[in-house]
Amino acid sequence: MFPYRVASRLVTGLAVVTLVAGCGGTASQSPSATPMPTVATTAAPTATAAPTATPAPTLAPPLWTDGKAAPVTGTIDCGTETTPGTAQMATPPYTVREQTNSCTAVASDPRVTGPGKIVLNIEGWDPAPGFLNTFVSWTYQEIEGPDGTWTGRAYGLSDEDGILHNFGVFVGSGAYEGLIYVVDGTATFVGPRGFVADTVGVIQPGAPPPGFLVTPFTAP
Repeated sequence: MFPYRVASRLVTGLAVVTLVAGCGGTASQSPSATPMPTVATTAAPTATAAPTATPAPTLAPPLWTDGKAAPVTGTIDCGTETTPGTAQMATPPYTVREQTNSCTAVASDPRVTGPGKIVLNIEGWDPAPGFLNTFVSWTYQEIEGPDGTWTGRAYGLSDEDGILHNFGVFVGSGAYEGLIYVVDGTATFVGPRGFVADTVGVIQPGAPPPGFLVTPFTAP
């Protein structure tokens, strides 16, 4: 009996030990799951908008402001003599002094459109080929616009074909105060005492060039 009981106890003890080891002992834990490696991702590039072209600035002459300045074309007819003035026709140089003609200006700008007058001084023509050829002139002129008056001087040279090339500067008064009218004319004579000129010019803020007088000439 003793050997059997000892053996039985041994077997039972081993079973208990085995059971305890399986249940109450430190159980082996399942291995932790290996984390997936982090894969670096590259963000898609942001589309860059094409630069907007900057429009070129519109440049204009600094004086052309407030609607006051403008190019002008037109004609002026000064073919009617109102005051003969004085003439010297005996010997060269032949001259006319202080002859006054009435004028009518028609222009693309209404400010220099209207009646007026011109005071003519002419010297040096050769009467042989046609009376009014190859001479110089200096004149005082007025133009009455709708809202003011233009006054100034012009100087000219007639070529051998009898074409007068004229340049003048006039200052405005009334509503045209502070403006000048600069004009170039090409004139053909319609008679021994008058002419019609095609004109091109400009109205702009400003004053005449230094030394350019705009008052009537002093009679000799």
